[in-house]
Amino acid sequence: MDKGSPSAIKKPADFDSISRDAFPEEYTPSEDAKQIEQSYHEEKFADEFERIERYCMSDIPLQRIVQVRNLASAGRRIPFLQLRRRLQAVLDRFFEDEEVEIRRILADQAFTLAKHVSKGGDNSGYGIMLEVLLPASLHLCQDAEESVREQAVTSFRSISALIRRDDIPVHVLRPVLNLAHTMEREDDRVVGSQLLGLLSPVIGKELCNQVSAKEMGSMADDPSYRVRKAAAVSIAKVMEEVEQDVVVDQLLPVYLALCQDSIWGVRKAAVESIAIVSNSLPRDLRAPELVPIVDASTKDVSRWVRTAMLQKMGEFLTSLPSTEISEDLLMEYTSLARAKPGDGDLSYYCAYSFPAVVLSVGARRWSELCDAFMALAKDIQYKVRRSLAFSLHEVARILGPEITLQDLLPVFEGFLRDLDEVRIGSTSHYAEFVGCLPEGERDSFVSILMDLQYEAESWRIRESLGQ
Repeated sequence: MDKGSPSAIKKPADFDSISRDAFPEEYTPSEDAKQIEQSYHEEKFADEFERIERYCMSDIPLQRIVQVRNLASAGRRIPFLQLRRRLQAVLDRFFEDEEVEIRRILADQAFTLAKHVSKGGDNSGYGIMLEVLLPASLHLCQDAEESVREQAVTSFRSISALIRRDDIPVHVLRPVLNLAHTMEREDDRVVGSQLLGLLSPVIGKELCNQVSAKEMGSMADDPSYRVRKAAAVSIAKVMEEVEQDVVVDQLLPVYLALCQDSIWGVRKAAVESIAIVSNSLPRDLRAPELVPIVDASTKDVSRWVRTAMLQKMGEFLTSLPSTEISEDLLMEYTSLARAKPGDGDLSYYCAYSFPAVVLSVGARRWSELCDAFMALAKDIQYKVRRSLAFSLHEVARILGPEITLQDLLPVFEGFLRDLDEVRIGSTSHYAEFVGCLPEGERDSFVSILMDLQYEAESWRIRESLGQ
């Protein structure tokens, strides 16, 4: 069938569902949906893109929603030379659309279409991506609505990953720096700061060393706390890409200042990245530089900063050399196991990171962790027990047969009698856990396995046991 014929034009399957998604509260478009669907039967167009060109200016919001959602699909059906000539006019019309959802969808469609044109055999498709779609996503990064900006930032970063290395400085980095230094619009500087972090893997180590590291210092000194907060998130991403001496000499002082910012939202964003920052530092500097930040953050006047730090405590401990994990630090971590259910899910964070912490400190310090382990195993929240059940075999491998028999086996047996959501964690790794027991204790678990298969009502549990 000729793709250009009217009968080959793809019709959206369900106009009513599109309208419900786009206008859940203020718009009831059933009559408009019927009118739009009728037009697909009555009107003839050379190709689907011509329909978009016609209806992108429709007075019916639903009609425009339908067309913007079909933009990438229609663009794939016409030659690149035609697409380049016709695309910009449609984009310009959608840029000015009063409906926020249309502009948000447009940002997503820009990347979808960019993936298609980037696969072209010649430079015409790449030219569309570089000179039309990348600037389009950047334009939407400056939209007045936050939801549009968020989607556009994601699209700009994704399209940038498709850009050739030689074009990165001019077409990617320079526009982002212009945003980051736009004093008239705070939102632009926030987006610029976000993109400097997100684009770090794309622009590469050399440009990060030369440009991004210096820009982080500028962003961290911005008078707007929103820009500083974005910098607190981005600085860890930049640290992952630059040379270690740049981390120590340029970025670490900036990060430490952000951790002590006067606005709690900035401090919270900074401590949420502390594990990444720690892994970016030389091992001998991690504890001396960051443990004071941990101590200050766990005593912060803001509950949100304290909670954020405690949630990252396990991840932070695993970044330290085992000799640098003090008794006080480990005690701070184990106290999470006794947190109340409403305290930011701290016991869940503790359970999730527990195997990694055990690996970091080793079996010789099990006595400092044992009470916390027992508290987690009895936690009233099943998601805490479930997390522990799925990782219990890993803890057993680290601790060895004797501790496994004495302390872990009773918990394992308890999990086998727990809720199905918890039990499946133990049944999925039944053989691995039993293999960590002393050899003389393993045989009895064969008959227990058969009983479990017979008694299990959940097919998922029976399947996990069968495997």
